[in-house]
Amino acid sequence: MNYIQSRWKIYWKSYLILLIIHVVGILAILQADVYYADDVDRTARGFRGFGNTFGRWVSEYLSALLHTGRNLTNISPLTQLLAVAICAASALILIRVITETEKFSKWTYLAVIPLGLSPYFLECLSYQYDAPYMVLSVFFCIFPLLFAEKSLWIYGIVSFFCQLFMCESYQASSGIYSMLVLLMCFLAWNRGESTKSIGKFLLVSVAAYVAALILFEILCNLFANPDSISYVDASIPTGTAFFENAFENYKKFFSHIWNDFQKVWKLLIAIILFFFLFITTRESKRQKWLSLLCGGFTLIVLLMLPFGVLPFLASPTDSPRAMYGFGALLAMLTIVIVNAKPKFLNLCGKLSCVALSFCFLIFSNIYGNALQIQQDYTDTRTQTIIDDLIDLEVMDSEKTLYFQLDYTDDSWESPIFNKNPAYAYKYNNILGRLLGKNYGNTRWIEQKLTYYYDLDLKFDRSIDLSTYDLPVLVDNQYHTISGNDEYIYVVMK
Repeated sequence: MNYIQSRWKIYWKSYLILLIIHVVGILAILQADVYYADDVDRTARGFRGFGNTFGRWVSEYLSALLHTGRNLTNISPLTQLLAVAICAASALILIRVITETEKFSKWTYLAVIPLGLSPYFLECLSYQYDAPYMVLSVFFCIFPLLFAEKSLWIYGIVSFFCQLFMCESYQASSGIYSMLVLLMCFLAWNRGESTKSIGKFLLVSVAAYVAALILFEILCNLFANPDSISYVDASIPTGTAFFENAFENYKKFFSHIWNDFQKVWKLLIAIILFFFLFITTRESKRQKWLSLLCGGFTLIVLLMLPFGVLPFLASPTDSPRAMYGFGALLAMLTIVIVNAKPKFLNLCGKLSCVALSFCFLIFSNIYGNALQIQQDYTDTRTQTIIDDLIDLEVMDSEKTLYFQLDYTDDSWESPIFNKNPAYAYKYNNILGRLLGKNYGNTRWIEQKLTYYYDLDLKFDRSIDLSTYDLPVLVDNQYHTISGNDEYIYVVMK
């Protein structure tokens, strides 16, 4: 107890600073108060469904505990505030592990922002139900490293259970532990520490990680039903198909990063990569050429790890929430840079790190307000559909009608995003991907029409109503409604 109290006295101010930064980062998201993707379904039906489909049993049971019942109800913003509280704790531990000091510089508080407020991680924080468990998976990846300097056996055991819990909370974090372990090995080697001790640390880390993944796979085969997930294929190709598939998945992920990030962000990231190599080479206790060579190799491997096991799956999701490991990597590199010796060139690197963090902090608020703009527009469009539907004679039938909603091009998109260049998707693709996840999927509007407004409609996506020759019932600026006494087909314009 005395140890905990002493640690708390040292770190509480740092934790409070990090917590405030993260709360500021999601204020606009909290203010928008939007049901994001699965939130629509969970609010209506109260289901969990984390464990039996995705193998996320930690999320399954913790959600029941947090919501004080087996059926979920919306308790936001508590869930999202809990998420940023865990995120701040994760950031604090990451700083402590990399710097190996108890006194943090002001630069460091800003440098760690990409861990929890990168554009990709904002999707996780948008979920009003899932957010805490997504963030908790990041915590599980970082927490074990606190024990590395005490006992390798304890570290190995904690690592094994934490990586197992990571898999059972949110598997998109599966690359963070690997990146941190590799970075710690390189930094220790660069300081001139014993290669033998580094090798033992690496061996224990790899063994714990692989053992956790194997056990998780066994548990999934026994108790989960991943085949029920329609948008991913979690199988692993064999033979030459394994390498071809992995190459295509990596190509897809890096293509997203290139297209998602603004030019200024990409420039700052390039500067950060340069200064990581420059600083670690100049401050190395090894031969400079060897340090540069090892640093370059380490950086290449680190760039392959943010997506964890996802590239090796047959068809992984490439949603922004699957790519936040890249933000974690940026946070690790920037922490190293801002804690370098105070020299002029190092200052340029520090300023680049802070500039990128500032860009991400600003974008988080742009995104949160964009959510609100889009939600207002979607609510209006939904209401116009309802108004036109209830006036139809076919809706007076006692028979339940099959219903399908489609849209043309980007008809779901608020006109503001095309009129204001700062919002235009062609300049800011990540904003389009984040919003499109929620509004570019007709499933959520269809569910609202039935669950929230109690319209007597039934959905069956196995039926493609666009191929049916249905008479046009309503045709206006916003949509075309076709149908008969069995089917209703709405196409948004």
